[in-house]
Amino acid sequence: MDASDAAVIQAADTFLIASYVSDGSNAPYEGVDVNHRGGQPGFVTVDGPNSITIPDYKGNYLFNTLGNLLLNPEAALLFLDFETGDQLHLHGRATLIETPKEIALYPGAQRLMRIEITRVRRYPGATALRWKFVETSPVSPGLTPFKEN
Repeated sequence: MDASDAAVIQAADTFLIASYVSDGSNAPYEGVDVNHRGGQPGFVTVDGPNSITIPDYKGNYLFNTLGNLLLNPEAALLFLDFETGDQLHLHGRATLIETPKEIALYPGAQRLMRIEITRVRRYPGATALRWKFVETSPVSPGLTPFKEN
């Protein structure tokens, strides 16, 4: 990643992550899964030119992405700039981190995903639609304390 890629990631409040698993069984868990991840801008940490860390916040408890990454660590990430239509595609290998000391650096996170980036592609103006930022969701991680049920 270069400095402009890192800037897109650090400014993002949302991105999509794709994972997949295939063992040839045609079981219901097989296939591609794409999920949204979000938080306050800067919630994804750029650790270096080939590594990012993503906090995993409380969600729907299905763990599709995390389960896939445990079986197959390959992941694809899509960061969108909604005002310019630019897209940043990352591909890499994920490691799940459940070390309390590391997780504590990300308030509200339940675990972390570290992605070692193997490929970066930028597509200027790839998305035709444009949006302007209006306001942050009142339940965005970092704005409200998380409560365990």
